[in-house]
Amino acid sequence: MDGETRTRKAAARKPAARKSASAGPAEGATAGAAAGRTAGRTAGRRVRPTEPSPADVPVCTTGERLGVLGSAPFFSRLSPPELEQVNALFEQASYAAGQAIHSAGEPARKLSIVAAGKVRIAHPTAGGQDARLALLGPGEPFGSLPELGDATYRDAAYAHTGCCVLSISAESFHDLLQRYPALAMAALERTAARLRVAQETLEQISAVPADRRIAATLLALADLAGRAEVGTTVIDTELSRKDLAAMTGASVDTVGRVLAEFRRDGLIDTGRRWISVRDPVRLARVAHGTHA
Repeated sequence: MDGETRTRKAAARKPAARKSASAGPAEGATAGAAAGRTAGRTAGRRVRPTEPSPADVPVCTTGERLGVLGSAPFFSRLSPPELEQVNALFEQASYAAGQAIHSAGEPARKLSIVAAGKVRIAHPTAGGQDARLALLGPGEPFGSLPELGDATYRDAAYAHTGCCVLSISAESFHDLLQRYPALAMAALERTAARLRVAQETLEQISAVPADRRIAATLLALADLAGRAEVGTTVIDTELSRKDLAAMTGASVDTVGRVLAEFRRDGLIDTGRRWISVRDPVRLARVAHGTHA
């Protein structure tokens, strides 16, 4: 009886096994169809990554580092062997877009140079926001050191795109000043140039009309961060009225009025936090005060 019972039980299980096997392809087809529908919906929708891929964060080679240092204002007078010694004192760091490099008010401990990508320089406003002041590309320095007259950073620095930054400490820079007279002269010239720029800015705010200051700033931004499109140059960075007001020493209302006049005259086009220069020749005439 035990053998017959086992036989009947085994026979009873076989149809269930066949049913399960026959259901497999149907279930696979259903799952495949669902996957196809999901893939179709995903294909029609642009998915924005939440984090940058490693390819978005550049890393600089030794050759690129030497090329950037040789083009930087501080080190352009040094010979190739001297540049190699300077390069050995620089640290390299890579930043993802939007990442903070340093904040305004922090102790000025590093002089930095953009090696790849773009760095945004901003200044904190009374309202607690950061007003964009400049957009820097490869070879341009930022940050500061006590040897250059700054105990703290005047402005904040952020990675505007994925970027590679070279930085040197105060101790190493001080050693370079003693070793290379040409570098010491360049540092003095930079400090003097900053004083001249500060004085010129004060003179412009007090003497040059706001429309000329705004026109000159838009042209400078278009030259630095412009992206050529058909019939226009788009300033490839988010730019608000507050940003322009901080850059030009004008009020937000004045910036809004001047931009509206420029747009009406066909000089620029604007949208939400973007500006494009449509007629740089006429805008330059405004900046120089030679427009009709």
